[in-house]
Amino acid sequence: MKQLAVKRLAAAWLALGFLLSGPAALRGDNDRIVRIQAAFARKLDRIQLHPRGWQDFKRENADLFPQDDCGEWVVVRKEKMALETGESVAVGVAYSQVFIPAAMDRVMRYLGTTRWFRELYNLDACAVIASPCPGTDDAVRARIFKRVPLLPDQDFVLELTWTRQKDIRFQRGRLVEDRKRFAVRDNLKILVPEGEGVIYREISLVYPRRWWARAAGPTFRSVMRREVREMVAVLRCVISAGPEPVMETTRRCRLQARRN
Repeated sequence: MKQLAVKRLAAAWLALGFLLSGPAALRGDNDRIVRIQAAFARKLDRIQLHPRGWQDFKRENADLFPQDDCGEWVVVRKEKMALETGESVAVGVAYSQVFIPAAMDRVMRYLGTTRWFRELYNLDACAVIASPCPGTDDAVRARIFKRVPLLPDQDFVLELTWTRQKDIRFQRGRLVEDRKRFAVRDNLKILVPEGEGVIYREISLVYPRRWWARAAGPTFRSVMRREVREMVAVLRCVISAGPEPVMETTRRCRLQARRN
């Protein structure tokens, strides 16, 4: 009975949010959204594009990533982010890490092959979108469509690009389009060779555009933490199992991640 009451309360909260934050309510915040997206880009650009960006970030934020392999590591927290106007906003940030016992080329292939994303990330639709620059491998786009409990369906498009600083590879996932106009996002994966494998680290930035999603911050971050933890566990399990994903292996890895 108590669970039913909680679900009804959540449903009522979502319904109220939809009524009060439709397209008309979102049109007025476009300038602010652009400033938030720019702040996300500055944070991740400093890590990705500067020669010592990653090393400096890790040294200055030693608490965000463990120093050794400790299984799946996930931290999701609220952070204040400064905008160019001097204003600051609260955003959700997920930091994750896992050691993947596989060669760098294999890890990069998994993370860059969009036809595998549906099984790998447990999406509810195919992620494949034609490259914005046909005939080149510089950038690919992926549609991320996923049904998430207690939140609207997530449906957005990321542009994925690779860069390299010495032996460290970076994959950037920049938001191209949010078809539900639900959130501003930016994402950076950092791959560092270590022994017989790769240390996978990821920084994900999210700012919900709907006021009711921001007000439900603890619930939103709890959902985010659960989804990210499952994702990194599945990545480790599936990538280490073979050069290409096998549906049975992916399902076994996901069931194991959920049990843990």
